[in-house]
Amino acid sequence: MARQSLSHRPRCPYYPTREATERCGRCYTLVSPPALTEHRGAQLCPRCHDAAHVAAEVREDARLTLANLWRRFRNIDYPMLALGLGVIAVFLAIGGYIVYTTGNAQPDPMLIRRARVGFTQNFDVDGEGLDFVEILNLGVASSTSQSLDPDHNIDRLHDGLPDGPVPSWRSADANFPIDVRLAAVEPQTMAKVVVWNHPLEDPSTYPKDIEIYATVPDPAGGSARRVLVAEITALPIAEKQVFLLDDEVVTTSTIVRVLSNYGGAYISAAEIGLFNPHVDTIFGEPNISQGPLP
Repeated sequence: MARQSLSHRPRCPYYPTREATERCGRCYTLVSPPALTEHRGAQLCPRCHDAAHVAAEVREDARLTLANLWRRFRNIDYPMLALGLGVIAVFLAIGGYIVYTTGNAQPDPMLIRRARVGFTQNFDVDGEGLDFVEILNLGVASSTSQSLDPDHNIDRLHDGLPDGPVPSWRSADANFPIDVRLAAVEPQTMAKVVVWNHPLEDPSTYPKDIEIYATVPDPAGGSARRVLVAEITALPIAEKQVFLLDDEVVTTSTIVRVLSNYGGAYISAAEIGLFNPHVDTIFGEPNISQGPLP
């Protein structure tokens, strides 16, 4: 029988002049004996030997050894690291500022009052009826003594929000008498005065002795007269206090003259309201019930 020609025998891909008589222990490729290299008890072709060597290097580099940690520390690109940390710090600062300002922002009282009236379709103030000098009813207020703190300005006295979360009104001092003028856009019939003290204020700042003066228009068209219509003493309590007038009176502007408080350095009040007798405050179908602020 004739021998097989060398040209028909498989050749080693790494040594083409040699016959491939052995197999790689990993990929089983036929190679020549000189192409094989021992690795961990296996005979591997050059390609598989290189791959095994790279895998071993990767495993060694992944180990948490002092040498590896030191090499990584030396290879850090510090300028890029500083830039990255700076960008992160800027974003954290912006986020922190937004969270801080949002958490400490005071809600707009008038926005709250408009929303409440809009949802309830009702101008009622704490179950007392229509306050005709409230800001939403175009009432105007001024005082002979006013705190410079914008959180405690004169609007807080007639914003229709005697709720605790809304800041109180404050005078600048306790130099009595202190006059608070409350005016409506047109003559109104006044039947009662309601005083709300603020639960977060010192009770020594609550008003005590008060005189109520009404500016009564002349039916004949003459000059209006200022008339003392009530003398009241408010208690140093946080609950609302209702003072009914002996006689209802028509007034264009009303002076609430505070003659004393309970010893504080200024006067405070959550709300002072002037109310019509028996006026329907509902003007539509309510969407939610009225209640205290959360």
